[in-house]
Amino acid sequence: MPSRTLGYYEEAAGSLADRYERADVKQLHQELLAALEGHSPLLELGCGSGREAAFLTSKGFEVVATDGSPSMLEEAKRLHPELARTARVMQVPSHFPFQSGTFAGVYAVAVLMHLDVDDITLVLEEIWRVLCAEGRLLLSIPLSGRNIGLDGRDDKGRRFTKLPEEEWRELFHNTGFNFLKRSESADGLGRQDIQWLTFALEKGNRAEVACPRPNLVW
Repeated sequence: MPSRTLGYYEEAAGSLADRYERADVKQLHQELLAALEGHSPLLELGCGSGREAAFLTSKGFEVVATDGSPSMLEEAKRLHPELARTARVMQVPSHFPFQSGTFAGVYAVAVLMHLDVDDITLVLEEIWRVLCAEGRLLLSIPLSGRNIGLDGRDDKGRRFTKLPEEEWRELFHNTGFNFLKRSESADGLGRQDIQWLTFALEKGNRAEVACPRPNLVW
């Protein structure tokens, strides 16, 4: 993730985490359950306050929660101590430190829009690799809103990549994902100018890797 973007989350981790915990995410959580039911263990990219990982853990999922910001990850463990056993720092894009086919599901909420198209492609390839056969992927990205400057950054210095939905779908198809569902939702923090688009996808048959039962403790 671009250093200025990551730096913002690192510096503002405490206030951001508390804010994320107050968001109305009932619809998002229902979409996570619908897309990932029966798909465990899970990998989360950019766990933020740990909100989604804690919710899914409470529903019986095994979750490895990752974030590129060490400070944000500490906030997640502070707010949700049950995540401390498997939470770890992991930046994107990078080669994920997991064997191929390790996870039955991967999800990333408000993360990939911070990367450029080439890096989004690299991350999708890594997600495809670590998913087992017919593994599920859920991604949430901004559908509208955000005042982005000509340099592709907002007033906090965060990088944003705006792509039409058709381009997102093309990226998914080219990586080997099958489309399952799309949904739109209002912003959980009540920002009227921001809406969210969520994709549910399934790993295609470029290769078939059975789901193992890995030891998810480091």
